[in-house]
Amino acid sequence: MRTLLRRAWRFDAVLTGSVLASLLLVVASLLGMTLDPKVITGANAWMKPLKFAIASIVYGGTVFWLLTLVRGRRRLVAWIGGVTGFVVVFETLLIMMQVIRGTTSHFNASTGFDALVFSAMGFAISILAGTNLVLGVLLLFERMPDRALASGIRLGVFVSFAGMMVAFLMTTPTDAQLEALRLGQEVQALGAHSVGVRDGGPGLPFLGWSTQGGDLRVPHFVGIHGMQLLAAFGWLLSLSFAQRRWSEAQRVGLVRVAGSAYAGWLALLVWQALRGQSIVAPDELTTAAYGL
Repeated sequence: MRTLLRRAWRFDAVLTGSVLASLLLVVASLLGMTLDPKVITGANAWMKPLKFAIASIVYGGTVFWLLTLVRGRRRLVAWIGGVTGFVVVFETLLIMMQVIRGTTSHFNASTGFDALVFSAMGFAISILAGTNLVLGVLLLFERMPDRALASGIRLGVFVSFAGMMVAFLMTTPTDAQLEALRLGQEVQALGAHSVGVRDGGPGLPFLGWSTQGGDLRVPHFVGIHGMQLLAAFGWLLSLSFAQRRWSEAQRVGLVRVAGSAYAGWLALLVWQALRGQSIVAPDELTTAAYGL
């Protein structure tokens, strides 16, 4: 383990440090959930930084692995790793700061400071999405030992970029917020996770996704983690058992079909959420679309 950590630190100290820091933030969030009964938007206040810290570990670890596949371009690789490592920790720390202050982190427009915090988070995530896209372009030109694995990695990175873009839909003011602004009233929030219902209502355990209305966190989550799932599928099809069963062209075709299906699922989830429909209560039109 120590040897592995030393090698990781030599390759990218910032990204390695951010993954280790996120592990500590997971512990801190779990302690917060145990010791602090504070509730924000209908859930334990420390649930949100816990989820972000876990996501930071998964995303940071995945980006680290993908960067090891890029030959040369050391400055660009270091830039991608450094930006990724900084942003994922920065984001979680800002969320934890807002929890300590007893308020929300996202969409918060109740004070000038809260609006500034959310703007900083939005700017940082925009930079992170840009590095994700740059990484995807780099990987397009890398030669990898197996084409099926290469296809899974490349498709996964671009699907994850699309998942990140879903976050910008959340920043659009709701109809109620727009109406309040039209009337010259003060608003406490601009944007929302949920569509058709207020944030903080009944939701799925741990995830918190609305069970009464649409929720853009669903496609956001599914899209981002396409990076891991499609890469894993490509890796499975690169193993010896798959190579014996299918030709290279067939294995690459399977990965591309899976990537297309995953992208289609992501689009359906966005469409379902924007129609104010819960992930657990699809109507007949949504069911028919899934069937198609």
